[in-house]
Amino acid sequence: MTEKDFDTLLEQDIEIEGKPRPAGEYLEEYYQTLGDGETKFLGIETDFDRLNKATLGLDGLIVLGGLAGQGKTSFALQLAFEVSDKGTPAIFYSLEMPRRANI
Repeated sequence: MTEKDFDTLLEQDIEIEGKPRPAGEYLEEYYQTLGDGETKFLGIETDFDRLNKATLGLDGLIVLGGLAGQGKTSFALQLAFEVSDKGTPAIFYSLEMPRRANI
């Protein structure tokens, strides 16, 4: 995209539906969804019930952190394979492990 393309986008009259809302309102909705007892997944359901309950399903970019040797890579690979087996595109990228170690 060139600077001219960007300027053209900025000049377009784009109508935005709704008004901006404070993040706290979204948090209230999230907590209500968690507390109502029903399972309403907002993202991708996994085979991990506790993870599903805590996140309401995986969505967006997920970053795992922790000490070395705790299973982060194995867990991330398992999730990536699991969701891709269900038809959801997944990508895995490791900054720590060499490519051959992730196969």
